[in-house]
Amino acid sequence: MPEPIQIFFLGTGGSTPFSGRLFPCIALKYLGNLVLFDVGECCQFSLMAQNVHPLRHDIFILISHYHADHTSGLPGLLHTFNLMEMQNKVVIIGPKGLQFVLYHIIHGFLIPQPNYPIEVIEVDNVNDVETVYEGDKFAIKVFPTVHSVPSLGYVFKEKDKVKFDNEKAEALGVPRNNLRRILIEGNPIKIGDKIIKPEDVIKGTIKGRQIVYSGDTRPSELTVKAATSADLLIHEATYLDLNLASSRLHSSLDEVLELARSANVKRLAIVHVSARHEIEEYLLTLSSRQLDFEVIIPKDGDTVTI
Repeated sequence: MPEPIQIFFLGTGGSTPFSGRLFPCIALKYLGNLVLFDVGECCQFSLMAQNVHPLRHDIFILISHYHADHTSGLPGLLHTFNLMEMQNKVVIIGPKGLQFVLYHIIHGFLIPQPNYPIEVIEVDNVNDVETVYEGDKFAIKVFPTVHSVPSLGYVFKEKDKVKFDNEKAEALGVPRNNLRRILIEGNPIKIGDKIIKPEDVIKGTIKGRQIVYSGDTRPSELTVKAATSADLLIHEATYLDLNLASSRLHSSLDEVLELARSANVKRLAIVHVSARHEIEEYLLTLSSRQLDFEVIIPKDGDTVTI
């Protein structure tokens, strides 16, 4: 069984607190990594409530844009990392202006210079779905979105894994040691006078899982491209009214459902619901649809495992 990818919906609300929902923050936990899609106010309290301790993980903070509801948790988070003598690395990714924002947060909130390994990736002039971070187990991709300020969507892409044929390896005399790793990485090995090639013991690949986060945006073809066949698309649907969504550079529920259908996603999570709508309105709208993918409207504190 693959390692689970856990998604924690810490904050699912929109720009104001009047819906009773917290400001945007979605956490993804995978192996020893914790990925935060936006960091709304009080996000670290929500992490603790879910028994997710940031200091035990490598941290990836992915900021979609710099509106306050998406970034107001960042000063407290960075301050806590310093106080608790964070040792693991912290990677912060965001659109143009990230260095400026971090400088003023650190100095404006009197946060000492971080004493932990930190990498800042400021993304500018991106026109497609592009990889900005690549590790051993996963990659992080970005794509431009359509909002009132520079904004990005994000893709968490687990790397594909090969299916290793243990029975065939045993029959060929491949010991259970680093020689198998060499074969998995695509290189031949030699045992005695015999050359064993990767194709002798590899029987296909297991496609890596993919989670996509839109941030605040109008629907776009690049979002469809980024989310194609995604295991989970987390997309805002701030309004039910198309005209209101369009004028404020957000998305309506109808548009997001059509986008998810075009992208052939497996599951869609609707977030950033406006306080002007009761959630029952969304559910009533959904109930009349014939959809070939699962749709959820998570509450703060809900979790999904993929």
